[in-house]
Amino acid sequence: MSDDDKKDIFYKDLFRGTFVDQNESAGSDSDGISDSVVGNVSKSLAISSGYTGKLQKGHLIFDASFESGNLGKVVYVNEYEYNLFIRPDTCNARFRVWFNFTVENTKHEQQQRRLDLITITHPSNLNETANKKRVIFVTARVHPGETPSSYVCQGFIDFMVSDHSIAQQLRERLIFKIVPMLNPDGVYLGNYRSSLMGFDLNRQWQSPSLWAHPTIYATKQLLMNLDNNPFIDVNFFIDIHAHSTLMNGFMYGNIYEDEKRAERQARFPSLLSQFAEDFSLPQTNFNKDTLKAGTGRRTLGGILDDHTICYTLEVSFYSYTNMLTNEMIPYTEEKYARLGRNLARTFYEYYSNEGILCKMSSSSRGDSIHSSDNISISSYSLHNNHNLSNINSEDDHSQHHHNNVNNYGINKESIVQTTSSKYCLKDRLKYNYDQLKRLNQTLNSLSCSTISDSFSVSSHSLRSTSKDKS
Repeated sequence: MSDDDKKDIFYKDLFRGTFVDQNESAGSDSDGISDSVVGNVSKSLAISSGYTGKLQKGHLIFDASFESGNLGKVVYVNEYEYNLFIRPDTCNARFRVWFNFTVENTKHEQQQRRLDLITITHPSNLNETANKKRVIFVTARVHPGETPSSYVCQGFIDFMVSDHSIAQQLRERLIFKIVPMLNPDGVYLGNYRSSLMGFDLNRQWQSPSLWAHPTIYATKQLLMNLDNNPFIDVNFFIDIHAHSTLMNGFMYGNIYEDEKRAERQARFPSLLSQFAEDFSLPQTNFNKDTLKAGTGRRTLGGILDDHTICYTLEVSFYSYTNMLTNEMIPYTEEKYARLGRNLARTFYEYYSNEGILCKMSSSSRGDSIHSSDNISISSYSLHNNHNLSNINSEDDHSQHHHNNVNNYGINKESIVQTTSSKYCLKDRLKYNYDQLKRLNQTLNSLSCSTISDSFSVSSHSLRSTSKDKS
């Protein structure tokens, strides 16, 4: 066998994570110096030890056989995880510097499910250059196991596409952009908190990756584009979650040095507490908790315009306390949807107080009329539930919840204390597949249906936009 033939023969040592020339391993190299002796990996193929097939796209090849290269070993853990070891200085293992290496044969692998964006407004608001538009941005289901957030979001959507007089006014003056499922891969897979690749997406808002966190990346890019548009004001960002240990509905907000901004932030939860019997103002908490860094509420509250108010809306997996009777009332799908409708009702009250919307009488609002008499929800419900309950009367609980402007009774300490509680993961996840399937049916209806009062509902995929950029 010629020397050239011998140099073409290599063997893999996956434990060491390197390719070594057989002559070098036998000590036949006259110089006694080579990349393998120094310890750098050289065209190291990192695959499972049991794999015997052909090289495929995505089988990563690591290389540090170049000037300043110093990757000593690669150990395959799984398709998305590799343990990398820095090679120490030659003849002195005390010192080493960060990795210098290359990776070849990478691939973009995601399950490529749609990230859907629903826009609900009056057609007149679609003219971007006519007057300044106010945008409300709502997201849900970033944590796949938090199924109640989908029911709250569905109640909000159902009401916003109804013919209720409040919904009509909201559509005429505002633009609602809703991402009902921020983590579709995690929902489909039955995960509790993580994405396909194991990330908690609600800690990735600061620096999302198009490859690793595509849904957060695309949503953040859209929000930044809206924020930079001179014809648009993003007034609210609300991210809907479900809480596994605390009862009731409540909100997390940010702490602002600007007193006017802080006061504006306090108004919305105070109004919501007047209309929703399951919403707890005392549990609402404005904080700078370091554990929440990277969340949508914290990150966007720091980078969007000062007029934008960002919240996390939490709702319990279990029950809420009736503030008048102190009775614990279990949540149902309908009660979650009712909170979504009351969220829409609170937007109406907020903008009416601001003079943006016209204040209507109680009879016009239908405060105490069952929604089956007053709200027509056509074919847009995930659950085909047309017999919706009434929107709570603003007078029912106002005495208990009312607070003055200077002190809304909101907890402004660093973080609320939670208590441990057992809960059943199976119960939380059992609706995942049905919700995902029904969401697709709903979006198909929204995108192709004609609505009687001529308002605009559109849906499209944010994911397709981000994929094109890649």
